[in-house]
Amino acid sequence: MTDETLDDLQAEQDEHEFDQAVGARARDIRINDEARRVVAVERAGREYPALTIEDDGLLSELVTIERRFEKPRIDGLIKMPHSVIIAASYKSGKTTMGGNVLKAAADGTPFLGRDVHMNGGRVAWLNGEMDRDDFLDYLAPMQIQNMERIAVRNMRGRRLNLMNDYVADEFVKWLKANEVEWWWVDSWRVLCSWSGVNENRNEEVDLLTARVDQIKREAGVETFTALAHTGRAQVEDGAEHARGATALDDWQDARWVLTRQGQDRFLYVEGREVELAETQLVFDSDTKLLSLGEGNRSQTRTTAGSAAVAEFVAANPGCNTSAIRDHLGASGVSTNRTDQTAPIKAAVAEGLVHWVKDGTSNRYHPGPDPQRLLAQSLTFEGSQIDTDE
Repeated sequence: MTDETLDDLQAEQDEHEFDQAVGARARDIRINDEARRVVAVERAGREYPALTIEDDGLLSELVTIERRFEKPRIDGLIKMPHSVIIAASYKSGKTTMGGNVLKAAADGTPFLGRDVHMNGGRVAWLNGEMDRDDFLDYLAPMQIQNMERIAVRNMRGRRLNLMNDYVADEFVKWLKANEVEWWWVDSWRVLCSWSGVNENRNEEVDLLTARVDQIKREAGVETFTALAHTGRAQVEDGAEHARGATALDDWQDARWVLTRQGQDRFLYVEGREVELAETQLVFDSDTKLLSLGEGNRSQTRTTAGSAAVAEFVAANPGCNTSAIRDHLGASGVSTNRTDQTAPIKAAVAEGLVHWVKDGTSNRYHPGPDPQRLLAQSLTFEGSQIDTDE
């Protein structure tokens, strides 16, 4: 065989191997393209899920569809399909509040006198704030009877990045496996941290709240509740909100606000078709259970303030208004001038103190105004005489 023939055979062999390599590489590219298409379809399904006939149609048709829920989650406080943020000030008892709701949901008992409605599923508590043992010890005094109705994930020292698709899918499986219908998170700050979300940035919080809605839908969760912190800065009563991005306020269906004034705690609720005027909470230190008391912060400040005014005036008869205000500020009743006026007026109206004009000043003395008592006495005596005649 000549060298020319050998060269021709080698050329044919090289060309054959080249064609095979091209074919294999082309196959790999087609596989990669198809894989990208499959993933794109999966992502599209996640980001733009198919709508059901109950969600997509003419309004004239949608209004005829039977409502999914006949009852709220908690009468007057949470509707069944809502997402709720419980914004609590520092050390005001947000975990105690959550534990009280857990017990009510599991045992079928009222919460703050309101009925709690479950649909046969469980409550899930995602614990990111407390050590496991501390959390269990915290719940123990509440004596929850049906503990099997509560699924718990103790996550302190771990992460649950819900912005990761794989992690979100696995969490959906966990929610489904535990038949969860009410999902709690303690706390929103921790959930943001786990998910790599800056709680102060609206665009990032928007993505996380959208992911929460998505997980609710995919897992069949009906209600979501997260405990959150309010800022440390002092704000007017009723202006409190969860710290961070305003997008969280925009997204939530209802907000509970738990505040602290001295040793007293107060709760108010506002949202879509739910409301509770600010009311003091009564705490049983033995059982850690809560009940509704009476009065709001302003009323409590006035009551406590009027007693403080009476005590100060009794110790300092003849003191002026400025001295009383200084005492109210120093004793922690109130540093706000407007708030200081109410307890002084209340103390006078209740007859705990009275004032006498001294030039441009009012001088305060213990007890009711003698002139007022005299006038009342004369009026009463005159009335008696008229009656006798």
